[in-house]
Amino acid sequence: MQYKSLVRLKQAFITGMWASLVSIVIGFAFKVWLAQWVAKGDLACIE
Repeated sequence: MQYKSLVRLKQAFITGMWASLVSIVIGFAFKVWLAQWVAKGDLACIE
């Protein structure tokens, strides 16, 4: 019984790591895509 809970915990941890990785990749891809449409001066936010 304890073995099954460890397997479930390991699977949940791996799933969480993949979800985090996918989230980072999507966020980075969005920033790269947005940088193509927005002027570089606006991205810097320096006045």
